[in-house]
Amino acid sequence: MPGMMHGLLSYSGISAKVSAMKSRLLTEEQFREILAQPDVPAVVAWLRQRGNYEYVLRSLDDAHLHRGNIEPLLRESVYYDFTKLYKFANAEQKEFLGIYMMRYEVYFLKECLYAIFGQRPERPDLSAFPRYFGRISQLRFTELTEAETIEEFVSLLSGTLYAPAMSKVLAGDHPTIFDFETALDLFYFGLLWKTKGKASNKSEMTELTHILGAKFDMLNIIWIHRCKANYHMSDADIYALLLPVNYRLSKSEIKAMVEADSVQTAENVIGNSYYARQFGDFTSEKLEACYSAILKEILARESRNNPYSPAVLYSYLYYKDHEVDRIVIATECVRYKISPELAEVHISCR
Repeated sequence: MPGMMHGLLSYSGISAKVSAMKSRLLTEEQFREILAQPDVPAVVAWLRQRGNYEYVLRSLDDAHLHRGNIEPLLRESVYYDFTKLYKFANAEQKEFLGIYMMRYEVYFLKECLYAIFGQRPERPDLSAFPRYFGRISQLRFTELTEAETIEEFVSLLSGTLYAPAMSKVLAGDHPTIFDFETALDLFYFGLLWKTKGKASNKSEMTELTHILGAKFDMLNIIWIHRCKANYHMSDADIYALLLPVNYRLSKSEIKAMVEADSVQTAENVIGNSYYARQFGDFTSEKLEACYSAILKEILARESRNNPYSPAVLYSYLYYKDHEVDRIVIATECVRYKISPELAEVHISCR
């Protein structure tokens, strides 16, 4: 009871705010309206009529409606919502949101890495990050954006939580962009997993374990399958990529997947896992769609069962990210004249 009362007192205000913000997320019917638009300018015009997106799209020149311009602005709406929640949050909630924010920092750092390693034809516009996160982040956004070499990039991370992991990769033998990306992912997810230990009561710890445990299990399954099916990596290299988390997957199951003598054998192990037994239509061809569906179901359940807890914050920000992903895909479907029926299939897989 004390834990429940603490949650009610601590989260009642921000839960009401999240509920109001969640009511403005797009419905499936509204996604069908997007897919029915004749062209991309019409999609942008439709989105501008929605308060969620009018703010970030108002400056977009209709003469430059390509994905490279639209997607960053849509992503900005996520950062805008995050800062609204952060300003409203109390000290306890700010601590959780501060760790969640690292998701956006990791995205920013990867974009900088892509530019340094020549993975982008031109440097991306990352000016939104200091505007939204400059006061709460340790990152030197402007200087990192301008970094020309990987040595300069890593030196600019000095004093941040990312410095040890990035310095270790830099000290390795001929590190690649893949090495840096993997190190960032493993560091962030590992830190996120540790947040459950900071929960204020047993109920919060349990729900964060459910949410993050399922997320990390599914990511490990997806990464193992990709490595086996697409990259033919050695067992040792696959193990180096995995999150050191076991929730519903046992160590023996992970071992059987990684060390399987063929992709089919690995898929057989995946097909007998907890997630395949609990969730229908769980096949290797649909792993990423299943990942989204499983996480949405768990988030919905935890938010419903524990409305005064970090689950409501995690849930809303996940749904908002997910919505932007679907809008980007829907816009591309309209651009390339994909039929609304087929386009619905594409966005339903997100």
